[in-house]
Amino acid sequence: MVATTENLLGVGLYTTREAAYYAQVSPHLVTRWFYTDPVLESGVDIPEQRLITFADFIQLGAIRTARKEGVSLAKIKQALTYAKKLGIDRPLARKYGEVWHIVGKNIVFRSDPDSEKYYQASGRSRGNLVIPAFVEIYQRKISFDETFLATQIRPYNYKNWNILLDPEVRFGEPIIEDSGYTVKTLWSAVSSEGGIERAADVFGVEIDAVEAACNYVDHYLDN
Repeated sequence: MVATTENLLGVGLYTTREAAYYAQVSPHLVTRWFYTDPVLESGVDIPEQRLITFADFIQLGAIRTARKEGVSLAKIKQALTYAKKLGIDRPLARKYGEVWHIVGKNIVFRSDPDSEKYYQASGRSRGNLVIPAFVEIYQRKISFDETFLATQIRPYNYKNWNILLDPEVRFGEPIIEDSGYTVKTLWSAVSSEGGIERAADVFGVEIDAVEAACNYVDHYLDN
């Protein structure tokens, strides 16, 4: 489903630069994979704006992981095309181990949630039945709905404070879960208020929550 200006609530929205920053890939790759040499199709259609949705963002991370596992971009394109034939929408935003797998250096898909049949979706043998290895790579910190579609991701934890990206909350901007504040708010407050302890006092949160925001921005995202 492609979102328009009339139905943006709950889809999450990111610029290509924001998506690249949070997914830890270069902005050039995001632009390339969505626009100049597209592998993925953006789930939002707003004229003259290059925006992607939360599901797009999850697929972006899945492609990054698949590439690290040795799956070529050509095979990823083949797999996404084959997923359309199986009627699987936003396939790489769905649960690894339930909907899709990496077998060798190919991607395989489950034909439907009630089936035990998996089909190779890339390479010379695409369309053949396969038996996938059940392993998790990228999606250990992702929550899914009953259709195995990603709904939330918690990419980082610090002293029991989770960083949460949820398309239902602030359009998917990273927040400190259970604090009521975005990462950006608490991270910026350290500079504007003169330190971590002062920022925690001003915003009425634990020092560890502010430290979580700072570590996420300064260490996790910058790695």
